[in-house]
Amino acid sequence: MNVLELRALVSTTLLLLFLILLVSGTILYFELADDEEPFLLLDKHGWEDVHTYAGYLMALFVAVHLYLNWNMYKNELRTLQK
Repeated sequence: MNVLELRALVSTTLLLLFLILLVSGTILYFELADDEEPFLLLDKHGWEDVHTYAGYLMALFVAVHLYLNWNMYKNELRTLQK
């Protein structure tokens, strides 16, 4: 796998993790109380686990994304400093 393919994989994974966090966060905010019936097969604690672990994975993939694109970020910062 070359660097471009790896960047595409990391970016796509970040997008999917963002969508999972968006959906799980919305479900937790609007839908579930502790004593409610499960929603889409998960109770409140299940959705909290999905949200937490997706957040951990997203933090990891953000770090990988920054590592893979560090030179680009440095160049952009130099452009902004002019």
